Amino acid sequence: PLAFLAQFNLSELSVSPAARELPPSGLLSIFYSRSGEVFDSSDKGGWRVFHFPASADLTRCPLPDNLAAEDLTPACRLVFTERLWLPE
Repeated sequence: PLAFLAQFNLSELSVSPAARELPPSGLLSIFYSRSGEVFDSSDKGGWRVFHFPASADLTRCPLPDNLAAEDLTPACRLVFTERLWLPE
């Protein structure tokens, strides 16, 4: 099974020019498997990204029984900042 990695509230990111290609609202949820090479071109199922509309009625589900302990990611809060710099 894929483990939950991150979730972003897109309405909070919509003020950023860096997020202009994303939907202006809803949740972006990211799931992945630590058991493979997620960023390798041969990986065909090690990650998934879902967009849920702001009006979606989401329910927290219990973890799957077969999810390995090493696939769990500790909870944390991210803070985004923007910087503009020019190459020298």
